[in-house]
Amino acid sequence: MTRVAFFLCALAALISAPVAAQDGTAAKPDVNAQAYLATASRNESDLSLQTRQTRDRLIHDPSQIAAVIEAASAASAKTRTEIELGVVLALEYLKRFDLPGYLALIGYLTAHSDNPIVADVNRALNAPAQVGAATGDVGGEAFSSGGGSPSSPQ
Repeated sequence: MTRVAFFLCALAALISAPVAAQDGTAAKPDVNAQAYLATASRNESDLSLQTRQTRDRLIHDPSQIAAVIEAASAASAKTRTEIELGVVLALEYLKRFDLPGYLALIGYLTAHSDNPIVADVNRALNAPAQVGAATGDVGGEAFSSGGGSPSSPQ
């Protein structure tokens, strides 16, 4: 479960990095997360069958999101996490190659943000924004782009 959670966070960080980089506010992604994600992307066998099926189902028919969320609600914790990852991967694909499909999924997620499954997906998608916003507040020098040592003023 920790590996899947790490993968979700790493994926979310890489999805939002190009958008944040345009305005200069991007947090630097963890090199290990990038390497893991690159390996997982090249090797489909790293994804569970449930994750791949969910991703493919939503890529081919984004209107199936309600059924996917309902299935995740009734699933075990492990299957639920795999389905959530499939939703995130579908969003990544649709954002790049099918903007209307992406907007349909985002519209559903926005309209149903009180659903626990949707909340988990939204947290995974928004994780990089939260990390980027906290860099100045929590002493997140590992994410800071400023120079100097952590104890020196910038």
